[in-house]
Amino acid sequence: MEEAIKPPKLKEGDTVGIIAPASSASLIRKENLEMAAKTLKAFKIKTKYGRNIFKKYSISSLGIKEKLQDIHDMFLNREIKAIMAVIGGYTSNQLIPYLDYKLIEGNPKILIGYSDITALQNAIFAKTGMITFSGPCFATLAQTQEPFSFEKKYFKKILIDGESDIEVKESKFWSDDEWWKMPNKKRELKKNTGWKIIKKGGATGTIVGGNLSTILLLLGTPYCPNFENKILFIEEGPEMNLGMVERMLFQLKQAEIFSQIKGLIIGRFDSKTNLTGKDEKELIEGAMKDYKIPVIFNVDFGHTSPMITFPIGGNCEIDTDKKLIKFVGTQVA
Repeated sequence: MEEAIKPPKLKEGDTVGIIAPASSASLIRKENLEMAAKTLKAFKIKTKYGRNIFKKYSISSLGIKEKLQDIHDMFLNREIKAIMAVIGGYTSNQLIPYLDYKLIEGNPKILIGYSDITALQNAIFAKTGMITFSGPCFATLAQTQEPFSFEKKYFKKILIDGESDIEVKESKFWSDDEWWKMPNKKRELKKNTGWKIIKKGGATGTIVGGNLSTILLLLGTPYCPNFENKILFIEEGPEMNLGMVERMLFQLKQAEIFSQIKGLIIGRFDSKTNLTGKDEKELIEGAMKDYKIPVIFNVDFGHTSPMITFPIGGNCEIDTDKKLIKFVGTQVA
């Protein structure tokens, strides 16, 4: 397993910088932004917005300069102790050729988000060796009802408490309702049926991954992480269907990614994908039938609630007999 650069953990009184490398913060309700700030305030952590996060662009590439300015400003600003994407979206991969990787490596800080932010996280790990974190975006922190306490627990364990050897557990309930439209409406909860062991086995390795379609954008570029001996985490959003997910998995297979990795962890699919339990199992089994590595599906991360925070560049242990996923060591300094 690899030794990576660990960013400093968050402490009481610290400030988190909010950036918008994908979609604009203008898409988020003001009340939701206020609730997200209150969630961090409950941890005694302050927030500071990047100067350009509310700007909108007719074409995303027109905002590259401003988005980069916010990212570099946050890494340089000594007041800022961690950096959080306000929301996901598309086209964060447009930024990665222009990131100042030496600046980032010289000023290690927590960088957290999910979905499209996967491009930045894996590129930064590949280029600098710094651990980044797949977990809630800032807007996600506006949740006030269950099952959000599960989500906050892992955020705190890893980034604030800096706990060592964190075992991932299953949530009791999950939801894929559109809570952000009516944040005070009672959540639509579903009973979690638990992890699905697709292929048995044990493995240890360094984590890479995040959103599957975004990972595929990095293949063949200088910003793609090395997959050899890694534990690959992947998830997909509600806009995907069975056929889309299937062809992406087989792209990974044809790119010989599955022959390099030591284990595969797959997040929970949103019910809008119309993937049934039977379809999901057969799809994953078909893609992985040629490989003797552990494969676990339906873990609490992705585009549903709750989501764990996991370290890209951190070390992981899997043991399907013990039903174990563990982040080995501490992930922050």
